Amino acid sequence: MLFTPSGTFYSKVQFKTEEEVEKVVARNFKLLFGAYSILLPKSLIRTYDG
Repeated sequence: MLFTPSGTFYSKVQFKTEEEVEKVVARNFKLLFGAYSILLPKSLIRTYDG
């Protein structure tokens, strides 16, 4: 468990799938990475190897 100075409570969670983690990150990316962050959809990201 973790409490922040503002009184927010966080608890450790075991995710079942990577997709579940991706959904949580997508919904909370501004909180996780800052107000000036952008999130590119996975479908737009291409690599040389595919």
